[in-house]
Amino acid sequence: MAPEDNERRLAGRIKVAQRGEPTELSMYCDPIPLEDLDLRVWRLVIIDTLGQWRGMNSTQYNYQADVKVLAAVQQAAIRSSCSMLLIHHTNKNEKFRDSLSLISGTQGIAGTADTTMVLTRRRNTNAAKLEFTGRDIEEGVLNLAVDETTRMADLADPPQNMRENADRLLAVMPEDGAEINNAQLAQLAGTDRSNMTRDIAPLLQDGSVERVRRGEYRRRINAVDSLQLELPFEDAT
Repeated sequence: MAPEDNERRLAGRIKVAQRGEPTELSMYCDPIPLEDLDLRVWRLVIIDTLGQWRGMNSTQYNYQADVKVLAAVQQAAIRSSCSMLLIHHTNKNEKFRDSLSLISGTQGIAGTADTTMVLTRRRNTNAAKLEFTGRDIEEGVLNLAVDETTRMADLADPPQNMRENADRLLAVMPEDGAEINNAQLAQLAGTDRSNMTRDIAPLLQDGSVERVRRGEYRRRINAVDSLQLELPFEDAT
């Protein structure tokens, strides 16, 4: 459902993105109220954007209103076993270090949603960053490269400064796989604790480190052993 688009533009974008593969989609450009959506017939519903769909005026945007809207969506999705992806704008305020602070509106949106993903990209570049967190997933960061032709994104290598910080974090992690928390890591590596999610992302992505629980990590000491076990089989071929 895309109230900000028209059918011609929406169909054109989907044609480019699907790369010739058949896609079973139902598209709507007029907002349909939640109570009129039969979510049982779909596995995924995407609403682009939340602001256009909810149809409130500026005086109705407050914490209680955000929680009420998101809670209704959440309960409807749970009852119908249907996933709902709500696209929402960021506030474009680059002074915030926490990605959740970039979400336009109150903290009621991020606080109610099961999973939150924030996609940022500087103008005139193809480099993007996707930060995610949620109740049932490990928080993390993915560095992406956007193809301007297809508008699709693929995984990309992290920026050099992020890789350098990741290497510093790995260097101070206990060799025996003992757990270490954010504060200890930042102090030993001399990095900014508030950037830990971003800095440690390359290590989680390449499997060098694993998250034990929120804010605590350990070196994956069997990563090298697993690689060595695979080498003879590769040589044999």
